[in-house]
Order: sequence, then structure tokens, then C-alpha cells
Amino acid sequence: MSTHNRAVVFCCGLLVIGVFGAAGMQLASRLQAQALIAPSFTPAQVTAGQTVFRQSCASCHGANLDDGEFAPPIRGAEFRQAWFGRSADVLFEKIESMPPTAPASLGGARYAEVMAYVMSQNQLAASDKPLSSDVAAL
Repeated sequence: MSTHNRAVVFCCGLLVIGVFGAAGMQLASRLQAQALIAPSFTPAQVTAGQTVFRQSCASCHGANLDDGEFAPPIRGAEFRQAWFGRSADVLFEKIESMPPTAPASLGGARYAEVMAYVMSQNQLAASDKPLSSDVAAL
């Protein structure tokens, strides 16, 4: 291989590394921006939250959390774009302001369960530590 050909291969190799390096950095940045600053929650809270959601939230947000006529999706890319990267207490306070006609009417424990369910539906994993209903602890 001539010196010229080696230089072309070397330059192309650097270009490929540069392109994939930049793409990798962009991907890492997007993934970091999509990480909810989330507290832990239990599988039991997810199960209870699903029940509360069906009874109190599905009429506006939809049975699938993203197909409601009267409220925005709370699952999927749109929700993650709006809420991931923010602290969990802000999300809890938003959930606690529901339903609009009777804010804070479900009680802290029920709102924590709904939040656990919503987080689970947005690909966050449950653990053995329950989600607190104390906003200051979030």
C-alpha cells in the first residue's frame, strides 16, 4: 500500500471515528436528558396505582395513558420529553393537582401509587423501596 493510500485510509478512519463519536455523544446526551430524576417505587404501588388510575384518571388520560380525549399523554415520548430531567416532586405536585375539579382529593398515598404506575409505564423499574407521598422527601 502506498503512503498516499495509507493516508487516505487513516483520514477516512478518523472521519468514521469522528462521526460515530459525535453520534455516540449525542445519543448519550439524549439518554441523559431523558432520565427522570425519579425516586424508587414498589411493584405493589404500581399495582395499586393502576387501579386508582383506572378509577380516577382514565376518563381523561385514556385507558392506555396516551389515548385520552381530555388530557395529555402521560406515557410515551411526549410525556418523557415534558417530564424527564425534572425532579420527582414537581411531577408529584402536578399529579396531586388532579382531577382539576377536585385537586388533592385522592390523598397522598393514592397519588404516590398513581405516580408509581405512571413511572412504570414510562419504562422506569420498580424496586423494594416505596415511593413517598411526602413532597419534601421526593
